Amino acid sequence: MKRLLCYLLLSLGLLIESSVLLAQPYDLVIANGRVMDPESGLDAIRHVGITDGTIQAISETPLDGRDVLDATGHVVAPGFIDLNISSKNWQANEVRALDGVTTAFVMESAPGDIEQWYEEHRSDAVINYGAAVGFWATRLDVLGDTTLEGEAQWRQMEHSKATPEQIEAILQLIDDGLARGALGVGMGLEYVPAATQAEVLEVFRLAARHGAPAHIHMRAWGYDDKHIRSYGDLYEVFGGAIATDVNIHVLHINSSYNDWTPIGLELIAKAQARGLPVTTEMYPYAFGGCAVGATFFDDWETYPDEYFSTKLRLASTGEWLTRERFRVLRESNEEVHLICYDNTEEMVRLALKSPLTMIASDGGGTLHPRIAGTYSRVLGHYVREEGLLTLMDALRKMTIMPALHMERRVPAMRRKGRVQVSADADLVVFNPDIIIDRSTVLEPMKPSAGMQYVLVNGAPVVRGGVIQAGVFPGRPIRAPRSE
Repeated sequence: MKRLLCYLLLSLGLLIESSVLLAQPYDLVIANGRVMDPESGLDAIRHVGITDGTIQAISETPLDGRDVLDATGHVVAPGFIDLNISSKNWQANEVRALDGVTTAFVMESAPGDIEQWYEEHRSDAVINYGAAVGFWATRLDVLGDTTLEGEAQWRQMEHSKATPEQIEAILQLIDDGLARGALGVGMGLEYVPAATQAEVLEVFRLAARHGAPAHIHMRAWGYDDKHIRSYGDLYEVFGGAIATDVNIHVLHINSSYNDWTPIGLELIAKAQARGLPVTTEMYPYAFGGCAVGATFFDDWETYPDEYFSTKLRLASTGEWLTRERFRVLRESNEEVHLICYDNTEEMVRLALKSPLTMIASDGGGTLHPRIAGTYSRVLGHYVREEGLLTLMDALRKMTIMPALHMERRVPAMRRKGRVQVSADADLVVFNPDIIIDRSTVLEPMKPSAGMQYVLVNGAPVVRGGVIQAGVFPGRPIRAPRSE
């Protein structure tokens, strides 16, 4: 009898304790929103309870919170994960947050010194941040001629063939970066024409040993008479994946392949069907950004006059170029960025509609509207106005697809890209009826409209559509360190 009484008292105590815990208000509640979780398929009116930066409850009934955000008539979705920004600064992260981005990674033009990079960005973390280790940057450290400056040193490195000893030194720097928690390896192969396939293959082998993805800006193997590149560059990527089992991520397939985008998507689909670890992404603009000193302009003197006046604009002013203006800029040895009209709307739509593609901005190096408007452009123009894809499909490309891609290397990503209990409270609340991009070539940093709230680790960095000054809840995201 005493044992029974003790058991009943204990059970009653646990019940009372549980009731008290349930009755305690959450730090923050998002109420009455249309919760959309692409992984589980949830699409319903729910109340989301958040405490200590983590989603604690998703309820059909109202929840008590110390801070309550009314999301009536709004979508509540995972924060967007941008797998490809070219640089990171506080101002850019403000407009990224207003575009719904809660996590951004430097995965192409990645740094060589991982520790230094993370330390530099620790104090201005509006959103979560992380970086790969860069093949381009480490190659410059090893091959760069210190007697040269600026663009001249980059061009010298890009056209220098590495010796076996230099390749070993490059590999050592990359190995060190991966051991220190770099998210992967960033490889802008188009900008390093002197890197041999053998050199690239050794980098692939190293990345594979660390279980790290290689994010590849493919190189061009030549152009036809319309200045459209061939598709041989994908063969190099596929060959490397077959030889090393490295996880390959092809950057901005529509920008890299232009009119060959259908072939590129077909090849990637067939590679995936055969078990090859190859993924890809795209951004929703028919024009890209490039530097006037880029190696793919080495043969610019062979281009027709109309190429400069119809394809190239100065990013800083919007000025259309001429052959002579291009020559002056090219010979200046300064870093000058251009807007390059090298794509078509047809290819953008094709890539966006494909189930293969994730969304990533490639924003930051060149002043380009994709920095501020990539995600809202997809949601406003292509989902709402054109009906090119469903809202859930678009959110999938922005959230769970990049999270799944990265979580094999980075366990922290298992808590991103989801509206689920125990997931990190990186959330966006937006009005699907008005969300739209407003950035243009002449106003590239103009914020998007329609994003009502943006939470990073449970803290609102956007409230009532306004960025919150002095709020820095972003956290560094790194892979586990190794010996």
